Amino acid sequence: MVARRIDAAIVLQVHAGVLSEVGFAASASAFCNEMARHFGALRVYVGWIEAGSTGIVAISGEVDFQRNAELCRIAAAAMDEAIEQQASIVYPSPAGERPRITLAHAEAARRGVARLATVPLVSAETMVGAVLLEFDADASAGASVIASCEQLACLVAPVLALKREAALSWHARLWRSLRALGARFFGPGHPGFKLVAACVALVLAGLLWLPVGYRVSAPAQLEGQIQRMVVAPADGFLRDAMVKPGD
Repeated sequence: MVARRIDAAIVLQVHAGVLSEVGFAASASAFCNEMARHFGALRVYVGWIEAGSTGIVAISGEVDFQRNAELCRIAAAAMDEAIEQQASIVYPSPAGERPRITLAHAEAARRGVARLATVPLVSAETMVGAVLLEFDADASAGASVIASCEQLACLVAPVLALKREAALSWHARLWRSLRALGARFFGPGHPGFKLVAACVALVLAGLLWLPVGYRVSAPAQLEGQIQRMVVAPADGFLRDAMVKPGD
């Protein structure tokens, strides 16, 4: 069965809500609110991957959500399940769906939620986070709704990634670049990059450790810019020399 395409008006409204906000946190919050409004979700969470772990950055309808640490922990664990499996997860799983690991989703559902759906956020072929939607028993959370959520997540994730990148300080960007270079050097693949990096490292090591002369010697003579001569009017001899050459 081919999933229906999401309405272009919804895409424009969600994009407008995300782009109209200043800053990453405000844009993520706008994304949550728009998703909850269009799909009738009880609550929508947006999680972002920082330093290898997922943290909640926005919850629909809530500003000071960080006070509920347990709620954020359960939602982040559910997002990690979808991110690690690189697939959207619906709990309870529909009939005929491919089996997924849903332990964290089951824990989240015990809070009285009828159905959950977690969709990874991907930007530039890299997992950057996830969005988690909670539905009640009366809400429609079928395959078409989940497919629409996936399409919106694909369209909005690059925008959120750009806003997150713009919010980073210069030293955070430098550290991220160094980590990316380290991952390319020590990770699988990229043989050409590794060869060039190894050659550069060897050259730098040679410049640092090989003994190199740093003194330069050359013959030199110091002379006055103006030279004068004293000539005697008649032949004779010097009786006394009060100075010596070089004085």
